[in-house]
Amino acid sequence: MFAGETLLSSPYKRLLIRAHADLHAAISRRISSADNAWILDVACGPGFLDLDISALNPGVFVTGVDENAGHVRFANRLKNQRKVANCSFARGNASRLPFGAASFEVTLSASAVSFWPDPERVIHEMRRVLVQDGVACLVEVDAGYSEEELKNLAAATHPTSRSVSAHLAERGVRKAVLEEAVSPPELVGFARSAGFERLSIIKVRAGLPIFMLRLQK
Repeated sequence: MFAGETLLSSPYKRLLIRAHADLHAAISRRISSADNAWILDVACGPGFLDLDISALNPGVFVTGVDENAGHVRFANRLKNQRKVANCSFARGNASRLPFGAASFEVTLSASAVSFWPDPERVIHEMRRVLVQDGVACLVEVDAGYSEEELKNLAAATHPTSRSVSAHLAERGVRKAVLEEAVSPPELVGFARSAGFERLSIIKVRAGLPIFMLRLQK
């Protein structure tokens, strides 16, 4: 169990945080942000990804927003413990982001789309706060996973567990993915409805059913 896991009630959200823990460097590279860029993470949860991006890219500043006050408190405590200066966390509604237009070079969200009542509205907000030619990145598990990818995901999320057999781990991962994962075409549809026209789908890491939809304003 990772620190702060009790803050998250969704098996899918916990699954993605476990899976992403080993993928943050790959996600960070694919964001392609320049020095001095301002990055916004929407629905940041406990802030693990943001803190890793900040550490890997000392020239950027990352702001994480989440509607859950417990997540924000935990993220701020972790930030202070790690003494990370180029990152901040605050409460914010994903459907009504508390920022003006053209405030960020990059907007980001990971494993959150299925929890938004109106994904198009949130992605539109992510677009609104972007500068012209800014980039939005959405990272999710692919609902069209292969069986091999599912087994790899189960192994990646339970790599050293002695109490969970490979079969039980795979069953738990399958349940979480079936309930909450999205397909690339579905996410592309949300993004187009939100006003994005320039987009690409990127495999975050070979062998795992985790993809990034990269959108340019």
